[in-house]
Amino acid sequence: MISQTRPAAVRFVGLLLASALLAACSSGPQSQTTESEGPSAVPASAVPSEGPASAEPASEVPSEAVATPAPTAEPTPLAVPPKPAKVTWKQIGSKALPGGETRESYRLAWTAQEGLATTFAVYGVTRCLREAAKDAAKDAGKPCVVKGMKIPKSALKLIAQVPGSARTVDIAWKVGEIGPGPYSAVLIRATNGAGDSIFRIAWSAEVCVKCTY
Repeated sequence: MISQTRPAAVRFVGLLLASALLAACSSGPQSQTTESEGPSAVPASAVPSEGPASAEPASEVPSEAVATPAPTAEPTPLAVPPKPAKVTWKQIGSKALPGGETRESYRLAWTAQEGLATTFAVYGVTRCLREAAKDAAKDAGKPCVVKGMKIPKSALKLIAQVPGSARTVDIAWKVGEIGPGPYSAVLIRATNGAGDSIFRIAWSAEVCVKCTY
């Protein structure tokens, strides 16, 4: 019995060894890397996004733009208005009054740019300035007031003042039976908050050296 059992055990061990060797030959070597011929595989979580990594995801609704206030325009400095232009002087009436006096009426008209003057002031010159000169005789028959002449304040009297929108004003004064009227000239100028324009002569009497009244 002993001799028959031992060969069978030997054969069984031989079969086990043969099976182990066969299994070892059929399995290939296990590699720790991927194929060297192709690009290295990158995990899906490591694939870069199309935008920068730090960028916030774009919002479908744009944020409201911050309104920038418009710059405040500086006011234009006020300038002295130019003197009235195209000044005309016309007598529009004459009425006899008791006592031999006459009331004479005149109309003063002019042109001016809109919005520059706040008022127009009309002055009467109370004396003939040329008659006071030492050589007044050579000026006989010439206007009492001419362009460029300096007018003293003591010889000026305000006789009318109208708004800056006006372009005409009527003026009247009394004249006796003899002698001149109360004024030797009539002047007009434009005025606003910055100051007064130079005078424009509307009318002037003539120098009369030997006249007596």
